[in-house]
Amino acid sequence: MENLRRLFLFGFFALAFLSYQFVDLSPLVRLDLVEAEDDAPENIAEVSGTEWERFFSRAVGGFEGNGDWAWRCGPDQEDSGISRRLYFKPREELIPEILEMLPPDGGALGLALGLGDQRIVIEARRWVGDGDSFVFGAGYSGLRPPDRFFRPFRGLLPWFLLLGVSLYLIWPAPKQSPKALVYARSRIILGDVVGLLLFSTFFFLPLLIVGSTTRAVFGVPVFTLIFWALAAFGVLIASHGTFYSVYAIEVEPEAIRIRTDSGWKSYAFADMKNYGPAMRQSPRWLRILLALAALTGRGGAAGAAALGATSSAPGIAVGLKDGRTLCVWGATPLGTPIIKGAEAIPKALNAAGVPETGEVFTYTGLGRGHVVGSSVSRSE
Repeated sequence: MENLRRLFLFGFFALAFLSYQFVDLSPLVRLDLVEAEDDAPENIAEVSGTEWERFFSRAVGGFEGNGDWAWRCGPDQEDSGISRRLYFKPREELIPEILEMLPPDGGALGLALGLGDQRIVIEARRWVGDGDSFVFGAGYSGLRPPDRFFRPFRGLLPWFLLLGVSLYLIWPAPKQSPKALVYARSRIILGDVVGLLLFSTFFFLPLLIVGSTTRAVFGVPVFTLIFWALAAFGVLIASHGTFYSVYAIEVEPEAIRIRTDSGWKSYAFADMKNYGPAMRQSPRWLRILLALAALTGRGGAAGAAALGATSSAPGIAVGLKDGRTLCVWGATPLGTPIIKGAEAIPKALNAAGVPETGEVFTYTGLGRGHVVGSSVSRSE
């Protein structure tokens, strides 16, 4: 259940980013207003009739930035000083007839119509997007159609984000016994937020830099996978939330019972050798990698997420007589308790006669460090 909660959150965020940067390079028809007869193409077709008059009237309004066809103008044309160009899908309005008249060699065709006391000429030609026209950091280098054609799924971004967050929040939480010691829900959510920030930053960056989802995934896969490998650490951080959402400790007269995602297990006081402080930290290679990522990432979110992921956290380590070590991570890196009533554990250990040792147990690794296979410090 908790896996599904995070799958919905991260999955819909990934869909939001992929759809936001998805580019449709399907063929379109582009219309340009010919302002001077000398600029008209060699091939000119005279058209007439009510339908063509209505078509030209709407097109002229679009060229002037007015009317219901103004949105068909590409977003970069006004700033570049180039005459406005309108784009159409192959089956819209009179476009099928225009396509039948276009030269097969891909050249332009002039459409001429007498409208009132004016003779208006519109140049029509096919527009086909070029996947190689994407420039790193600059996006598509050529003139392009409006986002409604070029990025048709961009409007889905807020809906995917809202759906992911909503499912995460309304998904039923695991039921816990009133006497159980559990992790504070706010701390689990905070860990998920940190993981989501790290995931979102490095999942979206290659799509943003390349400018196209398809180009980033299939055109430069190695570049994209480097960033997505860093994004996977965000998923790893959130996966700990799955474990600790069901994690519960019950202190009994003869033992400590602990529930994890694999069920309940009892650890008898008689099987415990000693206990003492513990410290958990990420591997050195990950600390270096994420520190570099924090320096190169855009915005403060990446740095905050990376630095949070490299912090160490204190806890209690209980040495078992079979050589393993049972660890309870009950505080944040700043020492703030995240298990309410966690002081009951050392009290129970003292009452049961389990000796306390001042030696600090250090767990270094990417795992949860719940039960470690040796009672001495180790790295993995």
